[in-house]
Amino acid sequence: MNTYRAGIDIGSTTVKLVLLDENGKILFGQYRRHCAHTYHPKAAPATADFSGAKTVTDEHGSYGTLKGGEFTFKMENLQLPEGVTDIPWPDKATISSDGATATVKNDADGSFDFGSFTFAESGTYQYRISEVNDNQDGVSYDGTGYLLAFTVEDQNGQLTVTSQAITGPNGTVGANDLDFTNIYNDGEVSYQIGGTKLLDVNGYNG
Repeated sequence: MNTYRAGIDIGSTTVKLVLLDENGKILFGQYRRHCAHTYHPKAAPATADFSGAKTVTDEHGSYGTLKGGEFTFKMENLQLPEGVTDIPWPDKATISSDGATATVKNDADGSFDFGSFTFAESGTYQYRISEVNDNQDGVSYDGTGYLLAFTVEDQNGQLTVTSQAITGPNGTVGANDLDFTNIYNDGEVSYQIGGTKLLDVNGYNG
């Protein structure tokens, strides 16, 4: 019975295999390059919520009660992280047919809730928030636009929203302070009656 010996040497990028007979003579030799593969699991996604409020200021007390679904609020995406093509939209919003905007309506208490975002990649996400002007009678709409920005980071395999900021024309707005305020005027007009006092002094009016 013949006896054979095998030798193998595995390096970082190569592998060598030889087969020897009982006298140490090389019967077979093979040399190959290989690639080392390291598995990096995808980080678990991050989530974040966003909501706001609606107020109607009534100049003459004739507006009545705010009704649910009376006003509409719009979200537009402004920025995605490099390489990300799918826009993360919040789960309670209605997405437009072209995928460019998301909208929600107010509840009877004046609040509106876009719901929860799910972010599958790290980076910066930016959205513009505004109210839709649907030309209701007597309503002067709040035309303010707000910038909503999320910073998402990979922290040991878990994506985390490390910053959520709302910025308006006058600076940063607190998460619970975003409020679109409309003014209602039913067409009544207020007048202020004034006049000019004329002083007659020796025939001079002034």
